[in-house]
Amino acid sequence: MSSTIPGQVSVHFLTHEQIRILASVACNEVFSALSGKEPRSARQVADEIDRSPASVSEQIAKLLDCGLVIPAGTRKRRSRTEALYVHAGLVTRMNLQGQSAEVLADYHRRFSGQMREAERQHEAFQAAFLQDPTFQDFIVYKTYTAYLDRASALRLQLAVTEVLELIKSMDETDPEVRAQGEYVRVRLTNILLPSIQESRRRTKTQEK
Repeated sequence: MSSTIPGQVSVHFLTHEQIRILASVACNEVFSALSGKEPRSARQVADEIDRSPASVSEQIAKLLDCGLVIPAGTRKRRSRTEALYVHAGLVTRMNLQGQSAEVLADYHRRFSGQMREAERQHEAFQAAFLQDPTFQDFIVYKTYTAYLDRASALRLQLAVTEVLELIKSMDETDPEVRAQGEYVRVRLTNILLPSIQESRRRTKTQEK
């Protein structure tokens, strides 16, 4: 995977400061509306998340300052020129191992914000679904509880990576092509977590 945008890396690993910035719901919402592949303007982001361009620009400034996003050129729109931005990495990741309790607390705050955002997305989807039942083609919601050994969990991580690569390969980033058909911007969220009981059991074992 390579980038054609100067300064952008293939994989960007989050620093503690960046995790702290993304723990802000406002910053995380703007970051999520931006992309690693398609340069977007503050106006586009504002339209998508229903915020004022001034508010979005303020959050983008914070994301730029901490290195989470980078400039990606400019674009003429009517009589004005607007700046474009992308994620600093085509893929953004965080390594949980070896992190302090403070870092993990900020990580949890970001996770909680993302879950609240997903809830708002689902609420908006339900309203749209009542008007257009075919909109269900753009949603997948499945849950399954299983007992996995470590090898199986790692195998599942690889499978999830393959799914992410699949959706990336289908992502249409050309606005002109999207204008010629029905394209819906979707977000894929994968969550594999130990049950509360399993995590509490592991915590008690480590404390002994």
